[in-house]
Amino acid sequence: MNKLSEKINNFSKKFTETNKHVSQFKEDFNFEERKKEANNVIHRFPDRIPGIGERSAQWHDIPLIDKRKYLVPSNINIGQFLWTIRKRLHLDQSNALFLFDEHSNIHQNTKVMSNIYEQCKNDDNFLYFQYSSENTFG
Repeated sequence: MNKLSEKINNFSKKFTETNKHVSQFKEDFNFEERKKEANNVIHRFPDRIPGIGERSAQWHDIPLIDKRKYLVPSNINIGQFLWTIRKRLHLDQSNALFLFDEHSNIHQNTKVMSNIYEQCKNDDNFLYFQYSSENTFG
């Protein structure tokens, strides 16, 4: 059993190390600018979540999305938000779409965005996510 646990831990560590992603948005704007913008959005739209969505660094076969800033309704679930992203990307039905939070976690499709925001928001008050795709039919 210890060998199995060790293998799982090694795989998890390797996946996390290869999936590290530095947000281009974080590189383009300093912390104070990002925090000020997020707080402004939260003040103006208290029922929305300020989010930043970018393509995962490992997946270059998926198109870039036309925008990276989102005002996400706090009461929708991940599945509904995935549908919005899929529509913006014009993805074929044969491609599965995945959303990862800033810590490379995938959340259940039924989980409400407000809960994810409270768990995963960055210190600058944005919710960062990455999207990737996989062809499900080979």
